[in-house]
Amino acid sequence: MMLCASSAVQQACGPAAAAATAVLARTLTVMAWGRNAEGACGVETGPIVPRPTVLLDLHGRSDIAAVRAGKLSSAAVTRGGEALTWGCGKLAKLGHGNDEAVHAPARVESLVGRAEVSALALGDQHTLFLDRSGGVWAVGCTLEGQCGLGQPIEELARQHRRALYGPVQLEALLRAGRPATPSGRHEAFLRAFADAHEWTGGRGGGGGPAGGTVRRGAAGARAALAAALFGGGGGGGGGGGGSRIGQFAAAAGGGGGGGASDGQLGITPSGIWGIDLGRHLSETGLQPGVVTTPTRVERPRFDAAWGLSGAADGGSGGPAAAQEQAPGLEAERVVGVDCSKYFSIAVTDSGQIWTWGASYTGALAQREVSWATAATPISGPIADAVKAEGGAVAVAAAGNGAACLTASGKVIAFGGLCSPLPQPRGAHHPTPAARDAAACAARDGFAFVPLANPAKSIAAGQQHLLISDGERVFAIGRWMDAEGREAGSAPFHAPAELLHLPAEGVAKVVAGPHSSGVVSGDGRLFLGGRLLSRDHAESLLQKHGVSLWEDIDWDWPGFGGASLAAVPGVAGVVDAALGGWHAIVLTQ
Repeated sequence: MMLCASSAVQQACGPAAAAATAVLARTLTVMAWGRNAEGACGVETGPIVPRPTVLLDLHGRSDIAAVRAGKLSSAAVTRGGEALTWGCGKLAKLGHGNDEAVHAPARVESLVGRAEVSALALGDQHTLFLDRSGGVWAVGCTLEGQCGLGQPIEELARQHRRALYGPVQLEALLRAGRPATPSGRHEAFLRAFADAHEWTGGRGGGGGPAGGTVRRGAAGARAALAAALFGGGGGGGGGGGGSRIGQFAAAAGGGGGGGASDGQLGITPSGIWGIDLGRHLSETGLQPGVVTTPTRVERPRFDAAWGLSGAADGGSGGPAAAQEQAPGLEAERVVGVDCSKYFSIAVTDSGQIWTWGASYTGALAQREVSWATAATPISGPIADAVKAEGGAVAVAAAGNGAACLTASGKVIAFGGLCSPLPQPRGAHHPTPAARDAAACAARDGFAFVPLANPAKSIAAGQQHLLISDGERVFAIGRWMDAEGREAGSAPFHAPAELLHLPAEGVAKVVAGPHSSGVVSGDGRLFLGGRLLSRDHAESLLQKHGVSLWEDIDWDWPGFGGASLAAVPGVAGVVDAALGGWHAIVLTQ
């Protein structure tokens, strides 16, 4: 392709080439403000960023396609298919293989060469990556099945048991006989951990003893320790291998691992000898129930990953074998994803919706199912309703429910988003139509949100859903003001109009857990709800030993408000994202 620089050459090449040159020459700027204690704003200025500040690591780049925000983290996707993440890294949710906070945009190296990322979604505890071939990748916490690995319930129970009760038993065993010398304490710790693993019902793994048997001696204790951490039984002891032995087994919570590469592990338990065991283990990717490397969401392979081949050994047996034959999400082309704290949702190019994880409010939209560890298509009346409207084209995950936008422009809410709201004191009794709508939603588990015009975009927060028809913005659920107080509410059958832009129109709506945002057709940003309050900022600065700056304008609309208002000083917005206490925008 020939790039035309001068106006004369552009005239010779034609208007198409001139337009292409203008696009290539365009520079994009990423700005952020709000809470920055974990690095979510991507700038090194302190615990908070009080005004829109340019991310120097991304300044002047023309390849940023989109930005996203989680509760305490942020991300960007490039046109070349790379994913950049930064902010809070707990539970390895950023995809960098550890739980460290990242204070500047960092490429997810483990996806380079494996997947070209086109979109992503940041949950409180996990992250979903969507590649250009329609595949979904997950990383982070999967104790509720939100990463879609398909763990059997038995495996999730073991992970919870190890995470909750194992350390208690370990501490009790150590306190019962604490040696005086450092070497004796180290040996006692290894033995106590092995005993704790045996007490919590470990299973035998490859290369080690079966049935939870624990070998004695330092080598046996180290092998049992490694096996317990990797989620299986006795691991293959001895001989060398480095700190990443059995990483996938550790991420999935299954299978044994190899031995240590030297004779000392150097681990001491948290709160007993002053070293944080959890951090030490997480740095090597050993926490049960945490996926440290982005893993493809596919159909579950129970026998291969967890050794649950039959009912005789306490496994899943027949149901696992039957589910293994069912086609998974890898057979579909996914075009959109979103995630909440405990569940995930995806939409395919055929308009089908898939969900996985845990939700006790009906957000999974599966018949009599509140917990699905593998990606499963929605079923029942809601699946029929979505199909009748031409299929879904977009999905949104709230804290207590979910919603989809159909090809016909209808919005369907399910889970907590279509639950009746408590009536305030002195409110009028609901009309018969409202009572009928609530009864239908309770019976079917979903409801259509009535709109005069077809909807074009949706976004969900913790307890609210934003809907735009391209000119107006509506909301259902509950939303807040700048101080975190309830600013308004609306049931699903009577959405409230929050904003009307008849001239420039609405390009898209975005939502944080307790905030709402609108990008207008002319590149302005409107923001409402609670983004960063003065009380939260003061407590955060006090925690970090920093005095509150006096020149902060807390009435600035960029911190939120009771209603949507234009944010001054922010123009040319191409994309925007709202986190728990921070905002990030892409401007040109």
